[in-house]
Amino acid sequence: MRLSYNINDYLAVEAEGNLFEFAIGDHPTDDVLAAQGLVGVKAGLRNRRIGVFTKVRPGVANFPQLKVNRRFCSLILPCEGAGRSGNRFTVDTGAVVELYPTEKIIVRFDIGDTMIRFKDDSLFRSSGLVRINDGFSHNFQWGVGVGFRF
Repeated sequence: MRLSYNINDYLAVEAEGNLFEFAIGDHPTDDVLAAQGLVGVKAGLRNRRIGVFTKVRPGVANFPQLKVNRRFCSLILPCEGAGRSGNRFTVDTGAVVELYPTEKIIVRFDIGDTMIRFKDDSLFRSSGLVRINDGFSHNFQWGVGVGFRF
């Protein structure tokens, strides 16, 4: 779901929420769903029939099966028993092309890179734990949608 407010012909504020299946490298995680929330800006040029924009939207991705490995281990807090903490910083950057076939309809094409910051994480799966490397995960995403203007 996406909401957008056009400040003028060149700048808009956007919010987007998604649910999706998550995969880590060569490890498909078909038993794991993730949620993502983004808020940011879309800037570019628009006329009566077409708009071409860039987008930058920071936010958060939630992975319910994500486990954080503890830095400090003891008999009371063993490393293997680390708790879950599924929220991770996310940034979505890319390009947007919008077509305006009528005054009230928008056809939108998105392409971009959704970067997710992982930090010493493991993912619980039915088949065991999958280790996620530290750093940003780059995820190519594209989308096509139809929207309505009010």
